[in-house]
Amino acid sequence: MWFGTLRGGVSMMGKKPLDFNHFKSKDPLTNKEDEDPAANFMLSFCEDEKKNIWIGTDGAGMRYWNRKQNTYDVYSTTSAHRKIQSDFVTSIVRDSENAIWVAMWKGGVCRIDPKSKAIQNFSIYNQITKKAEQESWLLFIDSKKTLWLAVTNGGALYQFDKSQNKFICYSPNLRDVTCLYETKDGKIWGG
Repeated sequence: MWFGTLRGGVSMMGKKPLDFNHFKSKDPLTNKEDEDPAANFMLSFCEDEKKNIWIGTDGAGMRYWNRKQNTYDVYSTTSAHRKIQSDFVTSIVRDSENAIWVAMWKGGVCRIDPKSKAIQNFSIYNQITKKAEQESWLLFIDSKKTLWLAVTNGGALYQFDKSQNKFICYSPNLRDVTCLYETKDGKIWGG
């Protein structure tokens, strides 16, 4: 089991009780522990099909941790080749095609191709209110492989429409959803 911490990096629970391994973000250039406190302030993470970890931080972008090589690639607003729209990565999920979806506070959503690592950005536009919403908070994939996005600060709940390649407002009445859960009978609950 993996745990993201506030300022303490990522921890993994071992096989014995109270047996934890701790991992702090490393600077990709020096391979030493990152001095930036935001680099170890975890908001989200996700394991990919290769067992590597995508780590979202509160202000230092996103880290891709290659566990075999113990190396980190940084995705941030200042990265030349791995540029994302915000350094506040609130949620990360992997879809059935192994693409990585990233929700960002004040940055919308991006999709990272599993092979090429190409980044596709998505703006969130509420078709009902006619306003852009950028406070992306939560991504969730249900058992039918539907990708959901919850936006806070008055934001709505969205579904990703593959045929249109965009997020569509699911309901103008559902606002500020911060968590989603699917029951065994397929019902989606939100709070």
